Amino acid sequence: MQDGVPTVCAPDPSSGACVKPYHNVADMNFGGPHSAASATADIDGGHMDGFIGQAESGHLGCLGRGVVNDPQCSFQPENPDVMGYHDQREIPNYWAYAHNFVLQDHLFEPNFGWSEPAHLYMVSGWSARCLSPFLPMTCTTDLVNPGAVHRSPTDPQYGWTDITYLLHRHHVSWKYYVSSGLTPDCASGAMSCVHEPLNAATPSIWNPLPRFTTVRQDGQQGNIQNSTNYFADARAGTLPAVSWLVPNEANSEHPPALVSDGQAWVTRAVSAAMTGRDWKSTAIFVRSGPVSPSRSGRRRRVSPSRRRRRRRTGTRAGCRCRSAQAPGTPADR
Repeated sequence: MQDGVPTVCAPDPSSGACVKPYHNVADMNFGGPHSAASATADIDGGHMDGFIGQAESGHLGCLGRGVVNDPQCSFQPENPDVMGYHDQREIPNYWAYAHNFVLQDHLFEPNFGWSEPAHLYMVSGWSARCLSPFLPMTCTTDLVNPGAVHRSPTDPQYGWTDITYLLHRHHVSWKYYVSSGLTPDCASGAMSCVHEPLNAATPSIWNPLPRFTTVRQDGQQGNIQNSTNYFADARAGTLPAVSWLVPNEANSEHPPALVSDGQAWVTRAVSAAMTGRDWKSTAIFVRSGPVSPSRSGRRRRVSPSRRRRRRRTGTRAGCRCRSAQAPGTPADR
């Protein structure tokens, strides 16, 4: 940017034009394919010129054709919006968080791709597929189809150690709050599908902890709770030392959910912490995710919000996020 004017552009293979970033006022965004392969094509060895091409090559009408497992689906490949961005006119609350607190704009998640590996990295620092969920040395990195071989969706799937194992071992309290509704992303990484139920009791791509063998062995399934408990805990001053707060489809900002609905939900969640009894010792991280280069043109899109203990135990999951903390006090939540 120079004097507020973009100086770069991305090629549009369909028209032959080079499209500059533009201010997108639409409340609904469409994005594009967001598999690991799509992200690699977007980045194109560092040329960063594959965004529009990937969006245009996405398949439209996947749900109508019954192809719900195609990660190359797009909602709008004929008129992609991946070069659009939002600013304080559409996202004033996010803008205020960045202005008044900290915008960690040089942190990005360590993996390419869609929701399941993104959420696995958020709680464990890895995404893998295991021959046995009880033998961690049988697990190997997998950004496409993580889990375990020949296991049902309700069985243990992830055999490696997650962050909650370390928290439990060191007697650090934690909860993973899940909003009931539907999952924002498709279980295949596709842009359109029949969305699965999302709640604290149902393992899913946005609620991966019930599938971790360590969580079951530690008897910690009860720490995975409905998001209504987060607001009650914040109000009562009984939040645990480490919390995750996960939205559902309606308030996720994942296409085709509205940006305004997601911002309102995140604002409510942040405000609950700020007005609660724990605020003086709380650090809040509002994380964009899953962060896929095929959607990075839609700037400042925020989905899950995470609240973390400052002295937290070693997650490697990065984020493009805003963080807020009460001034002059150490954080223990």
